[in-house]
Amino acid sequence: MFKPAKDCSEGLIAAWNTFITAYVLFTSILLFSVIYSHSTGAENAKNTDGSYGVELFCENTYRVVPLRAEIVYPIVVKNIGNLSDRFQFTISKLSPTHEESKWQTYVNKWSVDLLPGEEGIVNLSVKPTCTCQANLYILVTLTAISQGNNSIYASITTNTTAGDLGLVVDCPHPTIQSLPGTESNFTILVQNSGTITERFFIEHEGIPESWITTHLDSIILQPSEISNVKLSVLTPSNATYGTYSFNVSVYPERGLELRKEISLTLVVGYLGLELSLENSSKILLGCDLDYNIRIKNTGSISDRYRLSFSNVPDGWIAEFPDGKQVYYPTLDKNSSLELKVRVRIPEEVSHGRYSIKIVANSTTQPEVSDSLTLTYPIYSDLELVDATLPTGTIEIGKEVKLSAIVANKGIAIAENVTVKFYAEQYLIGQHELGALLPGTKMVSTFNWIVNSRKNESPLEKKLIVYVEGSDEVNELNLTNNQYVHDLSIVNPKNKEINSVQFSITLIALILCVICILLVVAKPRMRNSQTLTLNSDLQKDKKIAHRKTKKNKPKKKKIR
Repeated sequence: MFKPAKDCSEGLIAAWNTFITAYVLFTSILLFSVIYSHSTGAENAKNTDGSYGVELFCENTYRVVPLRAEIVYPIVVKNIGNLSDRFQFTISKLSPTHEESKWQTYVNKWSVDLLPGEEGIVNLSVKPTCTCQANLYILVTLTAISQGNNSIYASITTNTTAGDLGLVVDCPHPTIQSLPGTESNFTILVQNSGTITERFFIEHEGIPESWITTHLDSIILQPSEISNVKLSVLTPSNATYGTYSFNVSVYPERGLELRKEISLTLVVGYLGLELSLENSSKILLGCDLDYNIRIKNTGSISDRYRLSFSNVPDGWIAEFPDGKQVYYPTLDKNSSLELKVRVRIPEEVSHGRYSIKIVANSTTQPEVSDSLTLTYPIYSDLELVDATLPTGTIEIGKEVKLSAIVANKGIAIAENVTVKFYAEQYLIGQHELGALLPGTKMVSTFNWIVNSRKNESPLEKKLIVYVEGSDEVNELNLTNNQYVHDLSIVNPKNKEINSVQFSITLIALILCVICILLVVAKPRMRNSQTLTLNSDLQKDKKIAHRKTKKNKPKKKKIR
């Protein structure tokens, strides 16, 4: 085994790889320097010996061409010699990947005759073929040679990249509120929407340079890459309240025509607004409803506002003064404005709850906003305004007339209006009225033959009158749909029985009274008789005593 040879080969391979890497790096740096040297926009090359001389100029030699498209470089040729001359043109191509065959190059003329000081234009066209890929580029050199002196010539090189340039610029929050002495940060979104890598330059104007604390001049983005560029602004401590606007522009290095510009606003102070409804309006179909709304500037600076409607139902009309759908008032700080809003509801509109929203936004900072909502409950409202019902006691079998007055106090038509009459929970009859327009009344009548369930004793009942509309329609108020009336029902066959019962009860009552009176009177009679006997006995005793006293012999006195 010959190990030293193996070690030697490995060293040669490593050295070769190092050389290749260094060569590629050197070539890349060289090509980048060449590209960058031709990316400054205007190019100028000239040569002269006094009698003969030529100068070439092109405003922009660093361009991008879409695949299978063509780009034209207008090159100015100027005779800077003292003699008339003819200039011959030649073209040379250089591709870093040795793919010159994938490009087509030509000029619209191969020579031009010019007087001293005269200028002419030759168009150099560069076009990638169908086999060319994005991000490939080629260097094309145009040389103008004096025919009066072949040693006098001038060259200019163009740099063309195949692909598409694209740029998207946005700022999510273009308006920022700030106070004096504070720093504010704007975030600018820059996206390369093209198919090639590109450098993008960022510039700003309209705001004092001393206010800018952080700013990025340029960025390089790959295709579809997005970068958030930060722009910091320090508001001086002595800055006055107000609105300061400035512009930021972004453009690709090889596509000045794709420059994008956005406007940024720095509000020194604070913004605020209030929106309120000053009055309400009665809802009527097919009529103009007028509202007065007030918008107030509650901020520290004057501001302009955008008033608009949202959620306006189809067929409805909502407008600001002069019939405008959008209104732009400007208010000083702490001031307010009252304006009229008009809404028209169609004559025919389905039942439901509708709403229209009025929105006010600050045009300086749309996030500062307020709103109010106008609601429209488009329903019917059936109400039993009066009822004529029997009073007192009603006999079974008699016919009684029941009547009720129904009114629609809602906004919409009440369909399929029916008045129902109940005795307790039992339906005793109903009357269909049909449709009832808003603001109108109708009378419902029903003849009821009073009857009673079998074996049912007379009852104290509640007579209930209820009105209802279509089952598919909700009402504004259901508590006014019912009327309750107390009623007593009796059976006439029970009248005689009731009369006899009453007589018997009355006689029994009289007998009870007599008995009570007798019971009370008897002790008094006994007491009276006893007193009379006692009196006679006493009289007899007295008479007997007297007789005994007379018949008794007298005693002789003994002396």
